[in-house]
Amino acid sequence: MADARLVQCLLGTLDHMPNIRTEAEGLLAQMANGPGFGLELAKLVVNRDLPDQTRDGIKQLAAVVLKKFVKEHWQDGSPKFRPPEVSLEEKDAIKSLLPQGLGDPIGRIRTAVGMAISAISEYDWPDKWPELTSMLIGGIRERASIEKVHGSLKCLSLIASDIDEKQMPQVVPVLFPELYGIISTPEAYGKSMQRRALGVLHGCVAALGIMRGVYAKQTRELLAPYLPSFCQTLTQLVRAPTNLSDVTEVSIKLEAFRCLLVATQNFGKLLQGEMGGILAGSWEFYKTAAPMFEALAVYEDCGEDGDVDSDGDELNLEALISQMVEFLLTILGSSRFQHLIKPFGQDLVYTLMQYMQMTTAQEEMWMNDCDQYIADMEDDVMSARVSGEMLLDSMVDEFGSESLQLVWAATYQRLRESAQVKAAGNPAWWKIREAALLALGSVADKVQEAFPGKDMVLGAIDIPGFFDKLLTEDLGEVPTNPLTQAS
Repeated sequence: MADARLVQCLLGTLDHMPNIRTEAEGLLAQMANGPGFGLELAKLVVNRDLPDQTRDGIKQLAAVVLKKFVKEHWQDGSPKFRPPEVSLEEKDAIKSLLPQGLGDPIGRIRTAVGMAISAISEYDWPDKWPELTSMLIGGIRERASIEKVHGSLKCLSLIASDIDEKQMPQVVPVLFPELYGIISTPEAYGKSMQRRALGVLHGCVAALGIMRGVYAKQTRELLAPYLPSFCQTLTQLVRAPTNLSDVTEVSIKLEAFRCLLVATQNFGKLLQGEMGGILAGSWEFYKTAAPMFEALAVYEDCGEDGDVDSDGDELNLEALISQMVEFLLTILGSSRFQHLIKPFGQDLVYTLMQYMQMTTAQEEMWMNDCDQYIADMEDDVMSARVSGEMLLDSMVDEFGSESLQLVWAATYQRLRESAQVKAAGNPAWWKIREAALLALGSVADKVQEAFPGKDMVLGAIDIPGFFDKLLTEDLGEVPTNPLTQAS
């Protein structure tokens, strides 16, 4: 039987009356100071006999409260510790019981359980909880239920980056074939599970990348049998046609780019035979996704409430585009691979301006708050706009004045298109114009470094003349092509 008093307190924290919520929260805080509180929460998480009308909410809330309890009471000396510390007997009981919740039929409960396990792992894993790794991998390999596989993957994705150098040689040969099977055959496992497997793969490769500094030979030998095959599959995922309004499909693309990014950053030598195909697939998505991104995010608001999947993850096109651009930035910064991106330079810059347009969500957020706009543009590296600026800046650093010519040419073309869109009566005509000027501004310091004098003539471009004509256009006259007006 569930602890009725604990259940009532948890329900009270959800009440719409502030006084009831406050009282319930106070009682929970008192109960947390007594023995057995964490274990009672764990029992609720795996309880199958709760009333149907409160079952899901109570189980999820119990897992969330348990995570907070672990942060505050699990280990003396931890940053958020508040006495008393949980006894060893209670810790062992919780660790024995809680993983059962990874097989819950409700996705958000599995996620909450995974987060609670992840909180415990920060203190006990692997030294005090060595069986956790084999238990999670076993949950995937045994396939006792699709829910258990999903929950084990979710939990592994949360802790994968913390697998240490002692565990990795045992984990990789067992886990990676299972991950590959899930990632390469979504028709058998489903897209949601495919995405979770990608998250685990990313965490493991990232952890191996950190170990690479000390164990360079060992990490390369561990990954060499697996990484090329994984990257071929990742390329297929990146290249595949995608419905950008589908949360799960966007998330899969995002995870695939994250995996390619961390593999390229840390193990590029292993990918020399694959990078041509990887970049071709990435470029195909880069070109085809631009008009879809514009339609969904720039002209509409793709962030409306309700754009979530069964696990509660939100649709985030901005993060996907930013991750894709960051991957291209990584290629550009690699002496081994940057020559592969140079032939795409002209189209890359032109299309990048389409991605750098202000989204509807950004427009609404910044409309009445200029300070927020400035702060986001300075600090928000996870945006297509900021990532685009970084990519352009890096292109000029690597390829010099040739890239400056590309930026100027693309800017003029986009400004001309903006004028055409304005003439057609589209109220969002200014967005591509603003993006083009933002892109141009991102390399302004490079222009000044290259041409410090007053007579700033860049090849066939008269820079002062360009800005004179830009001002004229804003005042109502259409400029001629500055590329033909060099002095």
